[in-house]
Amino acid sequence: MISAEEARLARLTEYVDGELTDDEQRELEAILAEDAALRHEVDDARAARLLLRGLAEPRPIPRDFLRKVRRRARRNLRGGYFDRSGNILFFGVSVEIFVVIAIAAMAACWFFVERASPRAPARLQWESPAAASPGDAPPR
Repeated sequence: MISAEEARLARLTEYVDGELTDDEQRELEAILAEDAALRHEVDDARAARLLLRGLAEPRPIPRDFLRKVRRRARRNLRGGYFDRSGNILFFGVSVEIFVVIAIAAMAACWFFVERASPRAPARLQWESPAAASPGDAPPR
């Protein structure tokens, strides 16, 4: 269900587009005569409609558009990012070597984090039944 505001905007749009019946148009014009803010809103809608009409018709995209964009991007990036040779990020390193370096770096980080984390204490050992009193035996 549309809100009252959406219905009001739809009615104003229909008025600006000339889609109201004669009775509806007279009724809205009577309201516009008394409401300056509403007149301003209608004037803004008319101005926007005129601007949209003034836009040129879209032209079809040339067949070689994508090729030209790719060529210009390669020229502007000077071969950076991924180029045809498989090099990335201006370093001249192939993708495979980059992946191996990344895995090695992650493994090194994991190793150092594991070394730096405190170890869990050794498991507690129960005393032998001979050394403990009869009430201290572990439950079975």
